[in-house]
Amino acid sequence: MSLNKTSSNIYAGYSDGLLKIWDIKSNTVTTTMSPLTGENNVSKGVQIKLDKKPWISAIAMDDREQWMVVGGGTCYATLWYIPQMTLTAVMPTSATINDICVSNEQIATVGNEKNIIFWDKTGKFRTKVTTEIPSILSISRVPGLDTDAYAVSGRVGKIGLVVHDRIGMLD
Repeated sequence: MSLNKTSSNIYAGYSDGLLKIWDIKSNTVTTTMSPLTGENNVSKGVQIKLDKKPWISAIAMDDREQWMVVGGGTCYATLWYIPQMTLTAVMPTSATINDICVSNEQIATVGNEKNIIFWDKTGKFRTKVTTEIPSILSISRVPGLDTDAYAVSGRVGKIGLVVHDRIGMLD
């Protein structure tokens, strides 16, 4: 789920692969879409090959709320331009996605593997950072720094800190 900070919208993902945009002021769904299949939304020649049944586990937006990234049980994330609800990129991963973090500079995805995958804002792969955490459940951006820094956690009692594509582990 993701809350749009400049409007009254909540973006909620569901186990059937649907994403619904709720207007919390009127308690109504304003948009329903299938962001992991691209149905009725595919544009710019972006193709999605569905290998698994889609379900949504992560939704994230950039600080300006212009871009949305959605991921889940499909081994890829989709990048959307929010003002036009246009699919602009598909970002393949080797595992289901558990969480996504979007900064103004890049996108980070984590999932049922020990890698943090970084993408640029066009959905192009940048780099992969391997951690000691076998399955990463969450990622958060560390605030207050001049550079992008992230904290990750998972199924073991460790926290990974990533700065400039380098990992440090806290036990």
